[in-house]
Amino acid sequence: MSPPRKGTNEAQRDGANVSVSSDIPGLVAKLARSYESTVVGTGGDEGTRGDGLQLSVLLLLLCPPPAPGLEDPPFPHPGESTQPPPRTCPWRCSCPRADTVDCAGLDLRLFPDNITRAARYLNLQNNQLQQLPYNALSRLGRLHTLDLHGNLLNSEGLPDEAFESLTQLQHIYVAHNKLSVAPQFLPPTLRVADLAANQLVEIFPLTFGEKPALRSVYLHNNQLSNAGLPPDAFRGSEAMAILSLSSNRLSYLPPSLPASLERLHLQLRVLLLPRNQLRALEPEPLAGLAQLRELSLAHNGLRLGDIGPGTWHELPALQVLDLSHNALSFVPPDLPEALEELHLQGNRIGHVGPEAFLSTPRLRTLFLRDNRLHLTSISAEAFVGLRHLRVVDTAGNPEHVLVRIPPSAPRQPRAARSRRPGPPGSSTDDPASL
Repeated sequence: MSPPRKGTNEAQRDGANVSVSSDIPGLVAKLARSYESTVVGTGGDEGTRGDGLQLSVLLLLLCPPPAPGLEDPPFPHPGESTQPPPRTCPWRCSCPRADTVDCAGLDLRLFPDNITRAARYLNLQNNQLQQLPYNALSRLGRLHTLDLHGNLLNSEGLPDEAFESLTQLQHIYVAHNKLSVAPQFLPPTLRVADLAANQLVEIFPLTFGEKPALRSVYLHNNQLSNAGLPPDAFRGSEAMAILSLSSNRLSYLPPSLPASLERLHLQLRVLLLPRNQLRALEPEPLAGLAQLRELSLAHNGLRLGDIGPGTWHELPALQVLDLSHNALSFVPPDLPEALEELHLQGNRIGHVGPEAFLSTPRLRTLFLRDNRLHLTSISAEAFVGLRHLRVVDTAGNPEHVLVRIPPSAPRQPRAARSRRPGPPGSSTDDPASL
């Protein structure tokens, strides 16, 4: 008698040499045919339904589990998003980096919303802003650069308290606005401050004072008088190298200038009252400026007698001196030995003597255009010893000027001819070129 056949489940359990996974399709098909014939033959009674239930359970047991990674993703909970949050950027502005917000030239009348607290560079120049809200500005404690150039800001619209929160600010640009007084406080981390082309009549001790990293201050084209500059305006800012005070209403050099200054622009153009013109240049205000390399005193009423004896001795490092458009009748004596560029155009100089440049052996460029020089107004010995001389500009004088260059010079400098007057002014007349 032959042994009984094993059932399907038994065969699966005994399958030491049987591949269950390879037999699954055949088993499923066989069970399906058996189930179909049973249902058709019996009309679907209760026993048949039991067989169908067994078939369903068997199919579930035989089906392999889903491969890892193919499961359906979990459904997000209400309020959640599967996408990363968008970068915060004000409307119409651009944010090329996570720390940069550029809202320049959009004619904005209100301070933009939605500025990220991570902003380090905020550009708001050339808009129509009249005020900066304290709450909006004070929250931007990571700012390094704030550009407000070319708006309509007045002093009431620029809250002093807001700058106390900007503890990392290094560059501030508020030129071409309507400020009448400077902020009373700017952060001690400041390096560059541009408040040019406003209506400033007053600055305060902590506007620019106590700033150990401050390098450049631009205050040209304002209405500052000496009364509006406190004596300690720059105290504690010993790293300052550039100070531009051109086109203000100062009548004498400010006291207590930082000894670290390298460039000082004082083109004091007084347009309203002649008595406010700079009428005296004494050595005391220049004392201690041993590092000063560039000094501009153009567009004043300076005469030769207004320059006190020993004035230039205080400036041993001076390389560029602009005395253009004054009332000088002769070349000032005892100019600094380090001088390389001298602007004397637009004066009343009618003669250059043999000793005019004895103290300036390093002179390279000399501007004498638009004076009162004639053919033989310059002495033949005037340039003796000037081995580095390259340019002598004498255009715009009444006559062609004969310039005699000593043979010791390495090459012949250019002596501009005076057939046609050249343009007035010099390359350093405009303080905005700094």
